[in-house]
Amino acid sequence: MGFNFSIGWGNKVRYKKDSADNHIYTITDANLGNFLSCFDGQYSEKNMIELFENIPEIFAPINAIADRVTKGVWELVKEGTEDVVTNNNQWNKIKSNPNWKQSFNKFIYNTVVYKYICGNYYFYKYIPENFKNKFENIVSLWLLPPQHTKTKLKTNRTKYYYTTQIQDFVEYYVVKIEDYEQNIYPEYVLHEGYIDIDCNTLKGISPLKAAEYPISNLIAVYKARNTIYNKRGALGAIVNKNTDASGAVALTPKDKKELRDEFNNDFGVTNGKDPIAITSIPIDFVRFGMSIQELMPFEETFAATAAIYSILGVPRSLIPTKEGVTFNNGFTDERKLYADVAIPQAEAIATQLTSFLGLKELGLKIRVRFDHVEALQQDQKLNAETQKLISETYTTLYEKGHITKNEMLVQIGSSEVNEGDVYVTDGKNPDPLAIKLGVGGTQALIMVLSDQNISQSVKRNTLISVFGLSEQDAYKLTIDNKPMNQNQNNQIEKPVEDGKKSN
Repeated sequence: MGFNFSIGWGNKVRYKKDSADNHIYTITDANLGNFLSCFDGQYSEKNMIELFENIPEIFAPINAIADRVTKGVWELVKEGTEDVVTNNNQWNKIKSNPNWKQSFNKFIYNTVVYKYICGNYYFYKYIPENFKNKFENIVSLWLLPPQHTKTKLKTNRTKYYYTTQIQDFVEYYVVKIEDYEQNIYPEYVLHEGYIDIDCNTLKGISPLKAAEYPISNLIAVYKARNTIYNKRGALGAIVNKNTDASGAVALTPKDKKELRDEFNNDFGVTNGKDPIAITSIPIDFVRFGMSIQELMPFEETFAATAAIYSILGVPRSLIPTKEGVTFNNGFTDERKLYADVAIPQAEAIATQLTSFLGLKELGLKIRVRFDHVEALQQDQKLNAETQKLISETYTTLYEKGHITKNEMLVQIGSSEVNEGDVYVTDGKNPDPLAIKLGVGGTQALIMVLSDQNISQSVKRNTLISVFGLSEQDAYKLTIDNKPMNQNQNNQIEKPVEDGKKSN
């Protein structure tokens, strides 16, 4: 059992049914009450571009995202090793100017703008006829204008969910700008739709479609403010307060002329005029419209703008206000805008370009970095300090014999090693003695071994009891540590045991 509902004013129902008997409610219906849609009753990519170019509350957040995406360092690297490739002439050419009209930064900027405004963007790589579809044969890289690009589907196409590639469904893309028209085969195009829910058209829609009411209210506020500031229409009327037996008495033509001349000549706020009007004619003023304060346009503007920023994922604290933003909020939200929106968008575009340009087959990929961005530096410094503290803590725990070698390696971000499940004091531990003892222990060991006032037997016992060495290791160290002298025959003098004299 389904639910049937209707939304409307009075007895007029504002819905229609599709071929499957589903109720459809169209919010952009031009006859829907007194609501004036910013889409004028119809959503289109051209309409969205018009809004982007004319409404600052739409331009600002999208520009904020696109500008930050272009601040990334876009570079070609080897797959796996991440080594930067600087001598690839084809990439260097694209990175400099993907086409004769745009720089690479402008290409990326427009990609982001098209994605949010139109809900679609189209990469097109121009490869001359009879050349293979390979990276080295790409002459130029373009963005097709979504508002002028349509999809020509195949008439005998495979069922949608049986298709394995775009060529099974799309015959070609049509770019038509005024009297110019060009058909482009799908293997040279990468189409990305932001909200792609209609498989029949393969067209996405802008997320700002959900902001139809807020955007419409913004336009209404701007029109109202413009009307008030430019004084279009009378603000009010001057009426006679005199009455007779029949009621109010109209001002005579003579009274009107005297009042107008007197007000224009003597009263006003400029040229030394008197700001207070004094007249002998009993009059009153009736105001026709509301003032800007009473309309509360700034509150409505902020509410509508906040909705737009929220849809785009831009922090509300970045909305320009007369109060501005606090340093802490601004800095925190700047990092948030990079981490949650700009960086993911840049990485997604880099991944798409890597595949589209055919770089995978060459063992290459496009990488974008943001480690140079000032807003992210504090996070990197904090992460480095935290990692240093973690490394020092677990290294100390290992050196004191509280955890195994592998436990230490895992905690500091390294991989386990074979035979690493041992403690530093374990006889099976393959670590050099200096690592087992640590810096302080190693220094103490050197002092003991180099002290000539301590007998070899005492040194040996100290190494066993204090430093935890085996008897064999302690014996080797004390024997090797005793100074060796050469006799007159250049023979090495054998060390003697304590209490015995050599012959």
